[in-house]
Amino acid sequence: MIVSLFVDHCLFFHPDQQDFIDDKLAACTVGSLIRQIRAECFLEFVEYLISAEDRHQILDDLVKYLRNGKYELMHSTKHMPGRTLGRLEPTPSLKQKNAA
Repeated sequence: MIVSLFVDHCLFFHPDQQDFIDDKLAACTVGSLIRQIRAECFLEFVEYLISAEDRHQILDDLVKYLRNGKYELMHSTKHMPGRTLGRLEPTPSLKQKNAA
């Protein structure tokens, strides 16, 4: 949770976010900024790959890296795996409110 809040805070200083804030407009969502950053990184990689002399070796290395499990999927704790939801029946005060 702390890392997530730290990332949110850092993205507050992203140049595009600062432009919105300086213009007194609504800030962007963290998710949309992250998607934009990913797209920019991908485009930079494609430009680098196109201009590289050894582009076939770079692609081969990337494929080996990704296929050897270096890019692992993480388990989400947000979706409460293995946890019970607790009591799902209404509280006495809610029952009384609905009866009225």
